[in-house]
Amino acid sequence: MRLVCFSRLAASFLIGTAAVLHVQAVGCGSGDQPGRTAVAGVSIKGKDGDRAVVTQKPTKDRKGAQQGEKTPSETGGIVSIPGPRPVESTYQSALTDMQPELVRKIQRSSDEVLISPNRQRVWIPRGSDSIEPSVEHEEVENGFDLTFTYSNSTSTPKRLGEIVVGGIRFPETITTRAIFNDGKPIELSHNNAPYFGGGGTYPGGLYSPVAVLQAGAKTVGVSMLYDVREYRHDVFIRVESPGGIYTYGGRNWQVRFVFDRDENDEGGRILPGETRTYRVCVRATHESPAQWVRTLVPYREFFQATYGPVQYERDPRPVAGLLLATSNRTSPSNPRGFVGSANDRPDLVGFVPIVEQLENLRDDGYERIMVWTPTGLYRVNSQNNYPYNFTSGWSGIPAMNQSKHILAAFGASSTDLGLWWGNSSKLMTRTWDASHAVPFDNQYPFHVNRAREEMDGAVAVNATTIGLDAMSSMPAWDAYDWMLQLRSEYPQVRFVFETMAPDFIHTVVPTYLYGTRIPQSDPFAASRPHALADFLNPGHETWAHISGHDVKINAGLPSTSPVPQDLLYKHAEEAASYGYVPVIFGKVLTTDGLEARQSWLYTVPEDLLQD
Repeated sequence: MRLVCFSRLAASFLIGTAAVLHVQAVGCGSGDQPGRTAVAGVSIKGKDGDRAVVTQKPTKDRKGAQQGEKTPSETGGIVSIPGPRPVESTYQSALTDMQPELVRKIQRSSDEVLISPNRQRVWIPRGSDSIEPSVEHEEVENGFDLTFTYSNSTSTPKRLGEIVVGGIRFPETITTRAIFNDGKPIELSHNNAPYFGGGGTYPGGLYSPVAVLQAGAKTVGVSMLYDVREYRHDVFIRVESPGGIYTYGGRNWQVRFVFDRDENDEGGRILPGETRTYRVCVRATHESPAQWVRTLVPYREFFQATYGPVQYERDPRPVAGLLLATSNRTSPSNPRGFVGSANDRPDLVGFVPIVEQLENLRDDGYERIMVWTPTGLYRVNSQNNYPYNFTSGWSGIPAMNQSKHILAAFGASSTDLGLWWGNSSKLMTRTWDASHAVPFDNQYPFHVNRAREEMDGAVAVNATTIGLDAMSSMPAWDAYDWMLQLRSEYPQVRFVFETMAPDFIHTVVPTYLYGTRIPQSDPFAASRPHALADFLNPGHETWAHISGHDVKINAGLPSTSPVPQDLLYKHAEEAASYGYVPVIFGKVLTTDGLEARQSWLYTVPEDLLQD
C-alpha cells in the first residue's frame, strides 16, 4: 500500500499480465481546484528523505476554469518548499492540479493509454466543512484500488466531499450500462464539450454503486465499496466529461461520486470521533463488451462478503395480476372505483365474484395470483393512491367485510394468494380517503403497530405474498431493517419490493421491475437479463410487469381492442427467458413455458460462475 498524496506514482501495466509499478517520488503541485477550498499543509516525502510542504489557497470558481480562465496553480500558485530539492519546473507548471493524484496508465503492447491524469483530484471538498481523507493507492492486476479513510477529530459533523476517477481516455462517444435496471447499453457523447448529464443515486435509483464505460472492446469499471447498513447514506454517481483545465491531455471521461449532493442533507456526514473507510476499485479489460461485469469482480467479492447470499427460496412460477379498481371508474356512485357491473362489484355484493375470477385464473394454469387495489382507491385524495389501508379498508365496506371468509377459503387452497400493499412506505390514517400521509418509520412503535394491523388482516385471509408498493421511497438502510423484521414476524409470507430494490435488499426479498413500457424502447423496460443481479445475487427472484395494455399500444392497436393472447404470451415468455417472473395482466394462451429461467447460468462468464 502506498499513500498517493505522498508521492507521484508513474505506473503502467499490461492488461491481462502482472502489474509493473514504477514509483518516482517528487513534490506534488499546489492542487488548486476552481470553486473549492484547498487544504493547506500537504506533506510530501522525497526519495532521499527530504520533505516538502505544499501550501494551497482557494482559486477561481469552477465556471471560470471551465471557460478556459487560468487558475493560480497555472500561473504559479503558492508553493513553499523548505527541502533541498525543488519541484521540477515542468512538473509544477503542467501538473500542479493533481493533489492527491493518480499518475497512471493502463495499456497494452500497443502502448494505448486508457487512464492518465486530467488535473482532476481524486478527492474534492464540498464546502468549508468538508474533511479531507487520507488516500492509499494499491496496484493490482488490470487496475488499481484507492482507499479513502476519513477521521473526524473535531467537535462537529463534517462533509465527505466528492471522489473522482478522471482521465479515462475514451473517444467522444462511449457506451455505459443501465445500472438502474437490467444493464442494457446506453450511448453517451460529450460532443467535444463539457458533459454533466444524467447520473443516479445508490441506493434509491441504482442497483449497485458502480459505473461502467466502454469503447469498442475496451471496458473500464469503477465501483464504490462501503457497507450501506453501517454508514446509512447514499451516493450520487455520474459518468461525465469535464471541461476547462480538466481537458489536460485531451478531452476525457471521468466518474464522480458525491456523498452529500444536497448541502442540507445530513446523510453522508461523518460524526465527531468517527472514522470511516471507503474503497474505490478501478478495473479494465479488453474482453468482449458483453463481459463488462468482469470489471466489477472486486465489488462482487466485497458485496457477498458483506451481505451474504440470497436468503429466500426462489419461486420461478408466473404470476397473474388482477386489478380490482381503477381511478377512471371512481364516481359518487362508485367512490372506490371498483371495476365490473353492479352484480360484480365487491363493494356491493362482497367477495363472491372476485373469488370466481381467482378460480378462473387458477383454471388457466396460474398457481400464483397477485390482487392489486384489494380495498379500492381514494377518490378525493387520489394523490395518496394506492391506499395504505390494503386490508383495514374492508372494514368500511359491509359487503366485503362480511365475506372475507370466502376470500380466506380461496387463500387456503393450493393457489398462492397475493395482496398488493399500496404506498407501503407511507403511513395513512385508518379513516378512508386519507388526506395526510407521512413517511413510514420502522423505529416508531405506532407506525409498526399500524403496519401489523394491515399485515394481520392479510394473514387472516391466508395471503402468502405481499407486494410492497413504492417501498423504494423509504431510505434503503431502514427498508433493509424493515424487510428483516417483516420476514421475522411473518415467516410464512413472501414480500416483494417495488420498484427495483438495490442489490443488498435483493438478498433478503424478491423485487419488481417493468417488463413492458410505452414505448417498449423506454430504458426502464427490462429488455435483457438483469446482468448485475445475476452476477451479484445468483438465485435471485425478480418480477417483471407484463401489461396487456402496453403490449397492445406498442403493437399499434386501438386502446379499445382486445389484447392478442399470442402477443401477450410472447412478451411473457421473453421475460421468463431473461430470468424474470412474469407478472401478467391479461389473458394468455397458456402458462406453460413461463417459468423464470436461471439466467445467471448463461449471463455470467463461465470462469466467474458460482455454485
